Amino acid sequence: MINSTKSRNERAAYSAWHPSYLRLAMLSASALVLLTMMPLSAAASEANRYAFVVGSNIGGPDETPLEYAETDAMRIARVMEAVGGIDVDDVVLLLGATVDEFESEFAALQERIVAEQADSSRDALLFVYFSGHADAHSLHLHGTNLSFDRLRELMEASPAEARVLTIDACRSGELTRVKGAQPVEPFQMQTERWSVPRGMAIMTSAAAGEDAQESERLRGGFFTHHLITGLMGAASEDDRAQVTLNELYRYAYEETVRSTSRAPFVQHPTYAFDMRGRDDIVLTHPGDLDESMGFLELVDPGEYVIFEGDADGPVAADLKVAATNRIALSEGTYYLRHRRSDAIYETDVEVLRGEVAKPSSTAMRRVPYPAVVRRGISDSRSLSLGTSAAFGMAGEILDGTGSLAIGHLRGRADFSSFTAQLGLRYGRSKGGNDVLDITQQIVGIDAAVSLTAMWWRLSTGIGLRVGADSFQQTFDSDHEIASRRSAIWRVGPVLHLESHLRSSLSIFVDGGIDFVGVNQLDPETQQSKRAIRTSPSIAAGLTLHVR
Repeated sequence: MINSTKSRNERAAYSAWHPSYLRLAMLSASALVLLTMMPLSAAASEANRYAFVVGSNIGGPDETPLEYAETDAMRIARVMEAVGGIDVDDVVLLLGATVDEFESEFAALQERIVAEQADSSRDALLFVYFSGHADAHSLHLHGTNLSFDRLRELMEASPAEARVLTIDACRSGELTRVKGAQPVEPFQMQTERWSVPRGMAIMTSAAAGEDAQESERLRGGFFTHHLITGLMGAASEDDRAQVTLNELYRYAYEETVRSTSRAPFVQHPTYAFDMRGRDDIVLTHPGDLDESMGFLELVDPGEYVIFEGDADGPVAADLKVAATNRIALSEGTYYLRHRRSDAIYETDVEVLRGEVAKPSSTAMRRVPYPAVVRRGISDSRSLSLGTSAAFGMAGEILDGTGSLAIGHLRGRADFSSFTAQLGLRYGRSKGGNDVLDITQQIVGIDAAVSLTAMWWRLSTGIGLRVGADSFQQTFDSDHEIASRRSAIWRVGPVLHLESHLRSSLSIFVDGGIDFVGVNQLDPETQQSKRAIRTSPSIAAGLTLHVR
């Protein structure tokens, strides 16, 4: 918790030097946000800008603590410092504060706004953000409640000409009194010319009666994650390289609905804008490079997930691209996953200071179909289907009959953690002595299930194989000897090693030992009896993955 009674300078020093805060802020936010902010539009540059950011993992006494509310608040504070044109001294960050601490710090900021307005004769823009627990009537801050009516009073009493309130909390749609709102065409403001529009805008993460959801994969709330990605540049709808209030809401709404459509329930952000003025509010301006950051330009349409470091790192951005989109990121290594309708592609990408990285699908690695399933990187694919052909050898079934050359034809299904196969096999061998020649044939069916692990293009598996064969021996000699036919069963362990050459083609080697049940002639009694023999086998082949 950052004590709300600390001075703003003390908090700035704390955020700069405290190891745990620095680790969270830099690990989670640095990859998500820009580390610089170029001048905003002429209108926006004439306004003093302030941010009041609050996060509380602890809500009421009966509420389960949240995992990422305070982390999300730190990310938002970092965004507003980095790309919102707000000086670090003008960002108030409260973590785990009570209602009394909230109101005390909010009042102090309002007094500062009044004083600085008098000194500079400039309008003021106030951005307020809260992440935490709530019900239909109030925000829950560390065991205390701040009613929505009181929050409205505080916002409406602020001397700032433009006020933007953003809430990421359950049932926060009560603030807008709507049950869910579709994004519409940008609203038209009245035409009075001020440096910033007059009035208040409210954005909430969930409609009235809805819960706001956190994501372990995103390591934060769905809504705040997309809010940050939008502020980074993904929400910009033209080449002005700036993000306005309208653009941000439309983007956050569409992406939150898209992401939560795969969650237990869909979450619908809401809005209520009561603004007067000619221009939309410019919240961030991430369009120009400087020495501390670089750009990642996404050209090919599709869904993108950008990870910090590697595929196991934090999600830096998750967005859908219809046309060229450019996102500013801090210098470093990222892992890019591009989901298209026909395939999924991945690559490492290096973002360098002052440069634009432009990865293209033609230079990216296409992910093998089984890897798509096993790594869970497609929401529409839970299994991969394929067919394989192989050739190998199996040990002798009866004493003195020799090994068999065997061909296999199989169908297979790859699931997230195992592979199931069903196929036919045919084997044939010839042998004999001075008295007779023997021709052996096997026609059988195989079924196998193996637990499988995968490392990019190499997969290994261990499992169990069962089968049944029709085993026939034909004799050629000077004396007429009837052919012999018998049914045999097989069961035994199997090992699998596979290398994926392309997304739809792989080569493999299987090896195993079958315990075979056969009818065998007893040399002493000359009677047929049931026996169990062991028969090692090995086969190599190709698999065509059809989806």
